[in-house]
Amino acid sequence: MKLLDSFKRFLAQSTEEDPSAEFGKALDAVGSSEFPESLTLQELLRDLLPEKHAQRFPEKCGFFLSAFLKKNRKSDTLEIPDNIIIHYLGAFLSGGELKIKGACGDYLGAFAEGGSILVDGPVNDYAAFSMKSGKIQVKGIAQNHTAQNMADGEVIIEKNCYDFAGNSMTGGKIEIRGNAGYSLGYRMKGGEIEVRDLAWDLIGEEMKGGKITVKGHIGKEFGLNMAGGEIFLNEANKDLPRSRTSGGSINFVNFKKA
Repeated sequence: MKLLDSFKRFLAQSTEEDPSAEFGKALDAVGSSEFPESLTLQELLRDLLPEKHAQRFPEKCGFFLSAFLKKNRKSDTLEIPDNIIIHYLGAFLSGGELKIKGACGDYLGAFAEGGSILVDGPVNDYAAFSMKSGKIQVKGIAQNHTAQNMADGEVIIEKNCYDFAGNSMTGGKIEIRGNAGYSLGYRMKGGEIEVRDLAWDLIGEEMKGGKITVKGHIGKEFGLNMAGGEIFLNEANKDLPRSRTSGGSINFVNFKKA
């Protein structure tokens, strides 16, 4: 069966609630298809784009491209057209390098087990969701819930990162080279988050473990209901009102001397 025909069948199928099951169906669709070994991710996307108006195209296309990438285990490059949204790009990645030019949809690199993803553009919500290993670097902004449930690996956001970065993460490292939004490290259990500039209200809200470092200005109610872990803040903020905590530690540092 030709690859495009397999995608059309996959597109017509109901979507599984479990992303692992949906990805498994995409792997089966790719595995049962015939295509030249020289086929690139960019060429495959071009072949799939005639179906772009289908209701579930953003998710189905992302899973299908990611399954193709995993099956081939090759490094590849993908340029996303301006009017196209694709979710789950690089999901379940286990090796190689994926370079993306353009804006990415939700769940970039979700459940990644290795390899690296470099995005020359912005990403939507839930980038690096439940990431287990590997590296994701985003040159643009990242929206909400970056690295939620992350277990290990490295995430670098070169510009700003919106709300709930590191939500419930248990390991790994997030480096935000711009600003972070609200509730940085919400319910964080482990791992490390570093913000080079400022972070808004509720840093470390309900935090249970791990380490958060914010080198710039901070918002209100940092450490609210914090139960464990460590927060390191610029000493210029040491006189700001503190929130109620039940554990963990909040430390003030002169980062110029550190």
